[in-house]
Amino acid sequence: MTVSEQSLRNAISTIASIKEISMNPQHLLLDILALSKVPAFAEDEKFNSVLHTVTKALLEIVQNPAIGDNLKNDFAGFKSLHKKSDYPTDPPHDDLRIVYHPETGQIWIVAFGHRYLPDDFYNRIRASKRV
Repeated sequence: MTVSEQSLRNAISTIASIKEISMNPQHLLLDILALSKVPAFAEDEKFNSVLHTVTKALLEIVQNPAIGDNLKNDFAGFKSLHKKSDYPTDPPHDDLRIVYHPETGQIWIVAFGHRYLPDDFYNRIRASKRV
């Protein structure tokens, strides 16, 4: 199964419409595409459910930027919020994460997606101009 183009477009529009956050547009696209490729999420109904979980988490961050855990080492100054999708792997755990930096007036979203898939998530964060 694959995620439809319409669901991908809706996902981009939904995340981009949250005015209190900022995100590199290319990273937004990459994160949406990566989520759509996770085998457990790779059909419209499941993908849309996961997107809803991510959107709710982003709005939680907007309401309380201190909610996430502080990251260390290469990522000091950044925060990470973990959430569980409706389709966690075995054993069940928080399988989604959002890495962000609280900034004055806006929240800079560095990346979001599955915590373990794809495995280049943290490499992309390191390559970000914000890290």
